[in-house]
Amino acid sequence: MAGIALARRHRRHAALAGMLVVALTLFALLGHASGQPLWVNTVLMSHNADGVPGPMSIQSALFFLIMGLALSLQGQTLRAASRIVDACVGILLIMALTILAGYLFNASAFFGQSAAIRTSPQTLLCMTLLVFSLFERRTRNGIYAVLVAPGIGSQFARMALPFVLVVPLLIITAGTYLTASGWQSDAYSTATMAVVLAAALMVFVMLAAAKINQTAATLTDTESQLRLLLDSAGEGIYGLDREGRTSFVNPATCDMLGFTAEELLCQPFHELVHHHRSDGSSYPLAECPMSKALEDGQVHRVGNEMFWRKDGSSFPVDYVTTPIRKEGVLMGAVVIFNDVTERVRNERMKDEFVAVVSHELRTPLTSIKGALGLLASGRLGTLTQDGKDMANIAYDNTQRLELLVNDLLDINKIQLAETQFQMHAVDLHALIVKALDANRPYAEKFAVEFAWLPATEDGIYVRGDEHRLIQVMSNLLSNAVKYSPRGSRVNVSTQCVDHTVRVSVRDHGPGVPLGYRPHIFEKFSQADSSETRARGGTGLGLAISKAIVEKHGGNIGFESTPGQGATFHFDLPLSDVTRKTA
Repeated sequence: MAGIALARRHRRHAALAGMLVVALTLFALLGHASGQPLWVNTVLMSHNADGVPGPMSIQSALFFLIMGLALSLQGQTLRAASRIVDACVGILLIMALTILAGYLFNASAFFGQSAAIRTSPQTLLCMTLLVFSLFERRTRNGIYAVLVAPGIGSQFARMALPFVLVVPLLIITAGTYLTASGWQSDAYSTATMAVVLAAALMVFVMLAAAKINQTAATLTDTESQLRLLLDSAGEGIYGLDREGRTSFVNPATCDMLGFTAEELLCQPFHELVHHHRSDGSSYPLAECPMSKALEDGQVHRVGNEMFWRKDGSSFPVDYVTTPIRKEGVLMGAVVIFNDVTERVRNERMKDEFVAVVSHELRTPLTSIKGALGLLASGRLGTLTQDGKDMANIAYDNTQRLELLVNDLLDINKIQLAETQFQMHAVDLHALIVKALDANRPYAEKFAVEFAWLPATEDGIYVRGDEHRLIQVMSNLLSNAVKYSPRGSRVNVSTQCVDHTVRVSVRDHGPGVPLGYRPHIFEKFSQADSSETRARGGTGLGLAISKAIVEKHGGNIGFESTPGQGATFHFDLPLSDVTRKTA
C-alpha cells in the first residue's frame, strides 16, 4: 500500500510539473504573438534586447508546451488520455527531427526566428533526451509497444526505424556538403544522392526480406513440430473456442470418433459427441465439464464418461479440459481424452469374477456360521470354557466375512447395473428419522449421540430408492460414530440449494488424513486399518454409498480439517413433489 501511495504522489508531482511547463511556454508564445516581452520572459532572460519577446524560440516553446501536456497526462488511466500522450510523442519526435534537419542543412527557420531567438544545439540535445525518455515509457503501455513486441511486424519495425531515420539524413547531408564545398554541381549532387539513396533502400529491402524469411522459417518449423506432435499423439486432442466450437483436432480424435476434421471444425463439440450420458439420458450443456472450464477457467478432470461416434455408437473416455489464456484473457480450452474401453472391460471382468466368487462363498459361509452358532450355544454338547471362547471367536469372524461377502456382492451388482432401484418420491424427513433410529444403538455403544438440524423447508421430497438411501445414511452415520471420541456428538443437517438438497453428516473426530483423501471413495480404502478393524468395517461403505448416490443422479463429497473432524455430504435432485403439504 505504501508503494502505491508513493507512486500516486510521484504521478501528481509529474502532473504539476507538466502544468507549470505548459504555463511558462504559453507565456512565451503569448510574447511572440503580441510582439512584447512579458514579465516571465524578462525574468528568464537577464539581458533582453529591444523587440525581443523572450529567450525561447517558437519551436522550443511549442516543443515544451506539448511535452508539458504529455507529462501532465502521463499518469492518467483513461484511454483518451493515453491516446493524446501517444500523439504528443509522435509530434515531439517530428519536431526534434525538424530542428536537427534545420541545423544539418542550415535552414535557420526550422530552429529559430533570429540569431537571438533560436533553439540552441544544447537545447536540442535536451529535447532529444526528453522525447526518447518519454518514447521509451510509451513502449510499455502505449501504441509504441508494437516496436518491442515479438511479432514479425515488430521485428521489421525495429530494423527499419534506424535506417529510415538516419540513412536519408546522412546521404542528404553528404550531398549538401559536396555541393557547398564546390566538389559537385547541384545536378550531380542530386543525382548522386538519388543513386546512393536507391542503393541504400535496395540493401535495406534485401536485409528486411532475409530477416522476414528467417523468422517465417522459424515459425514454420515450430508449427511443423507442434503439428507433428499432435499428429503423433495416441490420445485424442482437440481445441475449443469460447463458444464451445471445435478449433482444431488431431488425427487420433478423428479416428476414435469416426468424423473427418472438416466435419468437426467450427462445430459445437458437445452437440456432436457429448450429448448423452452412458444411461442414454440427455447431457445438458450447462452440466458439461468442458463447458464449465470455458466459464470458470479451471482445469476439469473427468473419468468414465461417454463420447458418441458418427455412426451412433459410444465408448467410455477419461478426459482433461485445460483452459487456454492469452495475456490473461480466456480464449478457449484444449481437451485431451483417452478411450478406456479396454480398461472398463477388464474392470467389468474383475467385478464379475469377484461377484461369482462372493456368491459361491455365500452358501458354505451360511452353513459354517450356522454350525458354529449351534456349537457355541451348547446344543451339540457341552464345551469347555476355552472351547466356547474359540467357537465364539470363529462365529464373530464368520459374521465379519459374511458382511464382507455381502458388501462385495452389493457393490458389484450396483456397478454392473444388475440391481434395479425402486425409484419413487421419498420423504427426506422420514428417511433421516429412520436412519437415525436404526443407527442409534450402534452410537450408544460408543457413547456418541446424534443431533439433527433439519432444513427450514417443510415437505422435502427426493426421487429415489428409500432402502438404498437409508443404506447411504447408515454408512455415513456409522463411519462418523467410529471416528468420534466418546461423549461427542454427530450432527446431521439438510439444506436446499436451487433444485437439489444436501444432506450432511459431521463428526468431531481426527479428520481425514491428507494422503488418504484422493482414495477415500475407492474399494477397501481405510484411513487407519487397525482402528477400523477394531471397531468393524470392510472398507466398502463409502464406495457403495458413492455408487448409490451417483445412480440417483447426485454427488457425494466431504470437507475435513485435520484435528477438527470431517463433514460428509451428498446432494440429490429434488422430486417434482418437493413441496408436499399435510
